[in-house]
Amino acid sequence: FVSQEYTGNLGGNVGADQKCNDESAAANPFLKERAGHYLAMVLTSAKPTAASLFAGHDIDLPAYDVRDIKVVDLLKNFLAGSTTGIPIERFPITYATGTVTNVRYWTGARGNGELDTTFNCQEWTSDSMNDLGAVSDEAQSPGSTTTGYWMRQAATACGNALRLLCISTY
Repeated sequence: FVSQEYTGNLGGNVGADQKCNDESAAANPFLKERAGHYLAMVLTSAKPTAASLFAGHDIDLPAYDVRDIKVVDLLKNFLAGSTTGIPIERFPITYATGTVTNVRYWTGARGNGELDTTFNCQEWTSDSMNDLGAVSDEAQSPGSTTTGYWMRQAATACGNALRLLCISTY
């Protein structure tokens, strides 16, 4: 997760990715090799599935968040849902360190993990309270009895500020 919160006007996929990379650089100035290698997990018509977000990237690598915490051993297994034997849209988020609690983040995804063409803050360019964006379930803190899921159908106004889920492709 990134620690900053943003309205639904993320600047599309490119702007959302830049927010991930900016926060990673600030949090980890000594990890130069990962600079520019973070992607925001937000769907658009140009990238309508989780797999399409990583097209052209090596997915035979571990995936890390912006704090350099390993999320999964192999990104390709995460994208295939094979790390748990469940579909990717139901992949559980269990944030093992830090104090992140009750976090929702922008996804633009339906419950099946595909683009929700109605709830994506106008392709992540709107911060209007009249537009809606699909968001995740809430990820809970370590020790919680509730686990959130990284993509699941819920919606909130694009004028609200939420976090991004960013994954390294390096």
